[in-house]
Amino acid sequence: MKFLAVVAIAASSLVAMASAKPLQIKSPASESVWTAGKKMTVSWSGNCKKMGEAGRKATVDLIAGPSSAVHYVATLGYLDCTGSKKTKSFNLPGGIDSDNTYAVIVRTVPEPSISYNFEVKGR
Repeated sequence: MKFLAVVAIAASSLVAMASAKPLQIKSPASESVWTAGKKMTVSWSGNCKKMGEAGRKATVDLIAGPSSAVHYVATLGYLDCTGSKKTKSFNLPGGIDSDNTYAVIVRTVPEPSISYNFEVKGR
């Protein structure tokens, strides 16, 4: 009986570690509205020190679409998620369409960190 309890605790710990993302994107949030061609800010909690040097230049991409058909829109830039700074501003491309299925993805390891869907007012 004790053995089963130990195995269950170990398994749940592994699942928690495997699903833990280095960053939790705070902004943009689901109620956010970004404007094409303007400077917008990404904010997060957590850090990616475990990524080592790669965490100093994590790629930030704009993606769009429903979950069944997500596609890449643009690379917004890079952020350093290894330190105490938790915000970074990026210029949103000017030629993108209006839609409410955009999201920001930070290419962290072992899993990417993804924002909620938000709206972009575009062309």
